[in-house]
Amino acid sequence: MSLLEDPYAADALALRIIIAITAVGLQEHAYIVAEVRDPGEMDTVIRFTGGDMLETINTIDLNTRVSLSAVKQPGITRAFEEILGFDGDEFYLKAW
Repeated sequence: MSLLEDPYAADALALRIIIAITAVGLQEHAYIVAEVRDPGEMDTVIRFTGGDMLETINTIDLNTRVSLSAVKQPGITRAFEEILGFDGDEFYLKAW
């Protein structure tokens, strides 16, 4: 099982990164956003470690809420697609 498939390993990696970032010291206006894949004890540990400069996002819960909203209101899928989709967002590079 890869790191992306194992929620415990992904959360442990996020925790290690947050510890490293906070150990280095951040500017007073710095902010950390971390994905938490298993909203259990690890979420509490990550929030405690990051303190006030951390916001956690549970993407599994977010995906579930978006899917349920789309079932309740079929027309809302167009809005989600427009907001979250990548159509029309291309980068063109050219050497000058």
